[in-house]
Amino acid sequence: MAIQAKRWSGSVSSPEIDKFRGAMDKYNAEYGIFITTSDFTKDAIRASRVGTRVITLINGDKIAKLVSDLKIHATPVTTYVLDDFYSSDK
Repeated sequence: MAIQAKRWSGSVSSPEIDKFRGAMDKYNAEYGIFITTSDFTKDAIRASRVGTRVITLINGDKIAKLVSDLKIHATPVTTYVLDDFYSSDK
C-alpha cells in the first residue's frame, strides 16, 4: 500500500495522480490512498479510476467527515442561531 498526504492550496490535478501511480509502480504497491486538504479536479478523479491499481481519493470534506464520525481529536459543539428579533432596531 502507498499513501500520499498533501496540504494543497488548489485542486489536485491529474498529473499529480499520475506521478503517484508511478511511485506505486516503483514500489510495487497494489493499492494507493491520496489524501489532500483541498479537492480533486474531475480529471484527477478520472485518472484515479484508470489502470489496474486502485487509488482511493480523500479530500478535505471527507477528512472532516471522518474526523467527525470517528470523533478523532474532535468534540461536538452546539451552535445557536439567533432569530431576527435580536438584531431589529425596535
